[in-house]
Amino acid sequence: MATKKEDEDVVVKTRRLGPWVAGPRLGSGSFGQVYRARRAEVSRDEPPEEVALKVERISDDNEEDSLLGAEAHLLLAFQDSAHSAAFIDCGTAGGRTRWLAMERLGPTLDQRRRRVPSRRLSASTGLRCFLE
Repeated sequence: MATKKEDEDVVVKTRRLGPWVAGPRLGSGSFGQVYRARRAEVSRDEPPEEVALKVERISDDNEEDSLLGAEAHLLLAFQDSAHSAAFIDCGTAGGRTRWLAMERLGPTLDQRRRRVPSRRLSASTGLRCFLE
């Protein structure tokens, strides 16, 4: 599996993945990076659509086993659920990068935590945020 630095390098170099232009990084996890992104081309009549764009580097080890592919299938299965982000688009770029565009939801727990003077969220607050 690629390192976080390799995943980030792909986005920094290209900034464009399919019809999306990656903006600031929203977060990262064990499977890749998540960026705020917008459509590269929009008509004047519609506001630019912002999404969360997950990026997964394709390595020789995971060429067939795509975690983003599995996530895309799950998002599609729960498309009508109020408890899941909406699937928007997915694809590959440059032959070595998979991406998944999904509905961008509210602030992350980390962003909420930073707004609190103590920089800590109680377990009940974290749970309430999760249930939203």
